[in-house]
Amino acid sequence: MRIKSGPFANQVGEVQEIEVEKYKLTVLVDMFVEKHQ
Repeated sequence: MRIKSGPFANQVGEVQEIEVEKYKLTVLVDMFVEKHQ
């Protein structure tokens, strides 16, 4: 659930974006490592 308004709305959105980016990077690294073993 996303908070649409209030002082924490932007912070929560940014944190979720960062988590998604970290997850994507982790998946990419895993794929890369598996290919090169």
